[in-house]
Amino acid sequence: AKQKAGLNKSILNVGWHIIETYTKYKAYQAGKAVFKIPAPHTSQECAECDHTHPDNRKSQELFVCGN
Repeated sequence: AKQKAGLNKSILNVGWHIIETYTKYKAYQAGKAVFKIPAPHTSQECAECDHTHPDNRKSQELFVCGN
């Protein structure tokens, strides 16, 4: 089971790499930039003041900056 989990993870990683590569290729053709943003806590970060806290997002629908 552990080997299969490792194989599945490798397959998924290749899939994301292909999507990323294709996105960069299409952006280059269109003269656009591509930025990789680390995912952790991005839904809790205020776009205006960069304050990050779990209380900023208490539900999926509502964002309120605590700063």
